[in-house]
Amino acid sequence: MQFICFSELAYREILQHHADARAARRGSLWVTAAAFALAASLWAAAALARAVLVPVRALREGAARLAGGELSHRVRAAGGDELSELAAAFNAMAEEIEKDRAAIRELAIRDGLTGLLNRREFLERLREELLRSRRYAHPCALLLLDIDRFKAINDTWGHPAGDEVLRAVAARIRDSVRPTDKVARYGGEEFAVLLPETALEAAVMLAERLRAAIAACAVAVAPGHTLTPTASIGVAAFPEDAGTDEALIELADRALYAAKQGGRDRVAAASSLPTSDRTNDL
Repeated sequence: MQFICFSELAYREILQHHADARAARRGSLWVTAAAFALAASLWAAAALARAVLVPVRALREGAARLAGGELSHRVRAAGGDELSELAAAFNAMAEEIEKDRAAIRELAIRDGLTGLLNRREFLERLREELLRSRRYAHPCALLLLDIDRFKAINDTWGHPAGDEVLRAVAARIRDSVRPTDKVARYGGEEFAVLLPETALEAAVMLAERLRAAIAACAVAVAPGHTLTPTASIGVAAFPEDAGTDEALIELADRALYAAKQGGRDRVAAASSLPTSDRTNDL
């Protein structure tokens, strides 16, 4: 009888042990499942954060670079969500700002009447070209051109007629030079032409062609009235005549004065000036 009771107790204990083991396994499974769910949630949250934060960081960096003057910078726009649309809008805005800045820059360096370079920009291009010519031992030349008796044109036909003459002369000069040459309205009725990689002889030949082209230009100044302007041109070359931009301008100006004094509608080279005129104050 005691044996039977002991066996029954042992059996019950075994059953309880198995029940506890099953419960422990179920608990372990629940813990594992919960841990897996938590890990999946954390991964999804991290992926979502990356999907949001990376584009936002790129937009923030793009805005900072745009504000710093890097107008060519663009933000990568991938996908089709709201952030990619925002990136596309940012890029469109940056492109418009870049175009506007280029247009403003162009206006700042151009003469409003003729569309040629203005004096300030021309002087900068001249300095740059002389540095390049000196570095590579290349020649270059400068022409200074002045419309003859321009004051009389204004006084006789009025300033609108004078403006038409200026535009016509500017167009003749522009059409007569190479794309690499730089043409400017230097001031009033005076123009300047920079000829890179051009020696004195070739510069004088071009100046003669310019003079002839201007003299062949008929400008309508009033209904039924046209006039033909003429121009005097001074030529100076680097390195034959001068080694600095200031000296080159001064010699071209003296050559221009000599052309005026010689009767107008002509070309004078600095090399043909008297020695005293070429060296005084240079």
